[in-house]
Amino acid sequence: MIGTDPRRTQALLDHELAAFARLHPKSRASFSQGQDHYLYGAPSHWMRRWAGGFPLSVQAAHGARLTCVDGIDYVDFCLGDTGGMCGHGHPAIARAVAEQLSRGATLMLPTPDAAWVGEELAGRFGLPYWGFTTSASDANRAVVRMARMVTGREKVLVFNGCYHGSVEEAHVALAEGGGMEMRNGIHANAVDHARVSGVIEFNDVDALEAALAPGDVACVLAEPFMTNYGMITPAPGFLDALREITRRTGTLLVLDETHTFSSGPGGYTGRHGLQPDFFVVGKAVGGGVPVGLYGVSAEVAERMWRVVPKVKPTEVRQSAHGFRRHARRQRAAGGGGARGARRGAHRCGFRTDDRAGRRPAPRARQVIASHGLPRVRGAGRRPRRDDVRAGSTAQRRRRAARPRRRARVAAARLLHEPRRADHALPQHAADVPRDAAGRYGTLSGRARSLLRRAGRVAMTPFRLDGKAALVTGAGRGIGAAIATRLAEAGAQVLLANRSMGVAQELAASLALRGLAARAAPFDATEDGCRAAVGATLQAFGRLDILVHNAGGCPWSPLETLTGDVLEQTLALNLKSCFWLTQAALPALRRDGGRIVITSSVTGPRVAMRDATHYAAAKAGVNGFIRSAALELAPHRITVNGVEPGFVAKDRGRLSEPARKERLVRYIPLGTAGAPDDIAFAMLYFASDQARWVTGQTIVVDGGMTLPESGRVMEETWDDA
Repeated sequence: MIGTDPRRTQALLDHELAAFARLHPKSRASFSQGQDHYLYGAPSHWMRRWAGGFPLSVQAAHGARLTCVDGIDYVDFCLGDTGGMCGHGHPAIARAVAEQLSRGATLMLPTPDAAWVGEELAGRFGLPYWGFTTSASDANRAVVRMARMVTGREKVLVFNGCYHGSVEEAHVALAEGGGMEMRNGIHANAVDHARVSGVIEFNDVDALEAALAPGDVACVLAEPFMTNYGMITPAPGFLDALREITRRTGTLLVLDETHTFSSGPGGYTGRHGLQPDFFVVGKAVGGGVPVGLYGVSAEVAERMWRVVPKVKPTEVRQSAHGFRRHARRQRAAGGGGARGARRGAHRCGFRTDDRAGRRPAPRARQVIASHGLPRVRGAGRRPRRDDVRAGSTAQRRRRAARPRRRARVAAARLLHEPRRADHALPQHAADVPRDAAGRYGTLSGRARSLLRRAGRVAMTPFRLDGKAALVTGAGRGIGAAIATRLAEAGAQVLLANRSMGVAQELAASLALRGLAARAAPFDATEDGCRAAVGATLQAFGRLDILVHNAGGCPWSPLETLTGDVLEQTLALNLKSCFWLTQAALPALRRDGGRIVITSSVTGPRVAMRDATHYAAAKAGVNGFIRSAALELAPHRITVNGVEPGFVAKDRGRLSEPARKERLVRYIPLGTAGAPDDIAFAMLYFASDQARWVTGQTIVVDGGMTLPESGRVMEETWDDA
């Protein structure tokens, strides 16, 4: 091996650095001046890493050539780190951008070109639906978010040595001794990369299989061939294996073609007929203008619409976010030069003090007064004598606020006064009577209008807005009441029931009230439990609340109890608790969650003839609740249960009037329970107000289990 003298190498480097500084005095001066106002001397921190000790300051660039401020021409092999791979300053792009700037740049509205652009993108890259961002990094972040929404998973898998812009999950690398570490010493930025990131070597099919096997990866974020550590081409068959394994494991595939876009008119994807779920491209597609695009497959688009449905803008409020345009906006705001920012601001039509902002106020007051309209809150000045009508401004404000205060007091009373025979608590705002003035004080007409308009929303202090819930056994009785109350509290609810038709009817009735509910089949098997959780994630993109209400048993004396009946009872009441919890854990861990289970007083509190198997299962449920609560507490998941007593039903043995009447005699509160009595206890456990309650069960039985004697159970069942 030929040796290298380090001293000779350093001498050559010093010579070249001196020559570079001598040839570029203006670039050097520009970088020195930048130290005054840029964190690292230039607009972007990585520009300080230029090999010559300071970056070139560019005067102009056209095609594949650029000229620095020192008058030296260069052939540009970098092309803006591929952002300008189609050439700098293309006349057609410059004209189009200049024309659009003259018509307005940040409009928050589409232009006539938008439809054509969407059609062209779909035809060129093969994915039917598209979205715009301001950079490829933003596009990657957008598709990662969507992948998590539709899969209910958190983790993002990348390849060692990758580059996907400022995507936090991609800042990882394989450590020399195994495991994962931050790439190039990048700060973790408080991101738990062990939870949200995974990394393997490119072209390693076995590692890919192992990484995706647990089913916790939302998407694989990849370049079709890697460009950050030189060009690493895919091994024969690797991209086919990548697509097959991701589909088999329910993992979405993102192909980031920010650097590989120049492979052909449709990028590497179009040239080789690849079929990603998401496709990302950066500013090169806009001729260097800061822009990012992401394409979405038809299948993923359908799943997204189930999570975030298309809505009528007049019915649903949505947030709006501005868009940034960097190079051209710097030029426009600078007034044509780097100096004189104040002069530039004046040229763009802005003033640098607040006099112009104050000037319209007096004229606005004149216009308002000319139409006989009252002024509101003085419009920024002290009230004058001619503004005062029937008392001072403060007095008029106090009078105007009285109806609002009365409405708040009325709402508080409606929510919190105890229930009496002559004062039933309204379950909906629409139930507030128009003649309520005698009891609650005078409500303004607007307050009554708002209450009635919000009639579809239950007046409950427990709100579940933005949360998704799965309720098993949700067709009738207690399950239907639980699902209804969760939906009224703002949750999106999946009704999982053995009888699909009954669940669909309830979901339809809730939908007519403007509540979010879907129906799905349910059976108490391991596969059935996984399917119910999967249906919830597919419908809403998340799962925050698991309510396991399905239960019951075929009655049988202990002597003649068969193994099949015992297994069926244990599966429906106890084993399903394990299966549902295991299936829901990946989704519940994301933000913490609630698990609420319907137990029973039979087993944990009392015994019942011909129900030994049922009592044993429900006693096991209470043990499961306590143990699972302890184990899942570190994940901010609470586990609680409700033990219902006798709840009146419209079918079955307990619905017979004679038997119901006999049983009610032994309930201290003197009445059978209603499904809502159980549902409201469940609603509490599902709410944020129960965040510090876990491992507990509430007995809701009207006091039935308080007496020492078991006479009630004997009399109920000895003639059954």
